[in-house]
Amino acid sequence: MNYDQASTSWTIESLLADLPHGIVYLYYFYQFDKPVVLNVAKEVAATRAGGPLSALFPEDVRQEAARRYQRIQAQESRCPLPGKLWLGLVLASLAVLLIGSINKRQGLIFWVPVVAILGPLGLLIWLVAGRRRGAGTWRAILVEAAGDVAPTVVAFVIYLVAAIQIPAVQASQLLQVLFIFCLPLLFGWLLFQGPLLARATHMGYLRTLLQRLPHTWVAANLGMAGISVLAMPLVTMSIRTCSALPLPPWTAVGWWAFAVVGALAAMILLLIYERWAVRRGFRAWSVLAWGDGEVATPSWRRLWWWILLSYLVLFAGIAAGRVIQQVLLR
Repeated sequence: MNYDQASTSWTIESLLADLPHGIVYLYYFYQFDKPVVLNVAKEVAATRAGGPLSALFPEDVRQEAARRYQRIQAQESRCPLPGKLWLGLVLASLAVLLIGSINKRQGLIFWVPVVAILGPLGLLIWLVAGRRRGAGTWRAILVEAAGDVAPTVVAFVIYLVAAIQIPAVQASQLLQVLFIFCLPLLFGWLLFQGPLLARATHMGYLRTLLQRLPHTWVAANLGMAGISVLAMPLVTMSIRTCSALPLPPWTAVGWWAFAVVGALAAMILLLIYERWAVRRGFRAWSVLAWGDGEVATPSWRRLWWWILLSYLVLFAGIAAGRVIQQVLLR
């Protein structure tokens, strides 16, 4: 028996039947140590006055159920707060970026989407590395990592929403695997790398896509690995506390914040890769952000082993996220 209110749903009464012996066990609001035991034959033979099922339970069980109900309502009322706070931080970060760029609009085509996706993290990277053209190798590495992690954050949130909202994704492990392994690559490649870098390379969208595919493959896998380590356990805890069916918009916005928290771990992985790339003269996002230099991307011959390594890291990141998730749920 379920109780539903707006986007909240939970089980009030649970029933366990011992059919061979004709015994029914009733539990009230998850109090599985205090069942009401009914003999079916006696209940059918006897005449019991009508009334709510809860009347079968002792008074102390009903009072505890009422207390648990109040706690759930209090928790549910706090569920929109992370999403509202995060959206406020993102809008404030964008405002600071635009105000700080009034006299210097160079690179806004890169920094606006990065800050819009990463919020305060993107703004911090802009403050540290984005405002000075040609500001050094490590700043270039940081800018490259920020540009590569941003689309993976979006892809991760899309995957979460699809996994909750689309029954076919919920029911199919294969679809979930395809989302995890393919969506970050396709989203970053087709909708982020191609459109933005075509402007910097002056080669056109399709040629830019062909050039950036191996790099995007590595970046998507490393980004998803890092995000999975931290964000997936946070999302799982959120689902345990707050309703997800149907998915409230503020809950989805809160998951966006969790994805950016996971992006911190992803940035560590990407910084290792970007250090290797930038020191060999391969740059793209820093060229777009600073308007300085030429876009250079590693070839398939240089990146084949990075692609294999990125898959190992992705598997390790997903496994680590599940381990952390199990520890937090104990």
